Amino acid sequence: MKQIERNTRNLVEDLFDKQMKENILQYLFWVTMTESLQAVIDFIDFLKIPDVENILREMNNRLFTEVIDISHGMKRKAELLEL
Repeated sequence: MKQIERNTRNLVEDLFDKQMKENILQYLFWVTMTESLQAVIDFIDFLKIPDVENILREMNNRLFTEVIDISHGMKRKAELLEL
């Protein structure tokens, strides 16, 4: 869990769009507090909104990809726990 927090915070650290930064950090908080499948799905969906994704990829494509990959891993884990 700490890796997703660290990577996401590093990714949005220099984000000029304060509202987008706040939204991402709110989703991150929800994911880390609940560790629920729905929270992870909502987080991924928000990051994959074209405008959000484009801005974050321009800022740091590698870090964005890591955050997405970690999120998908968390999603798979949450899906298994719900079985």
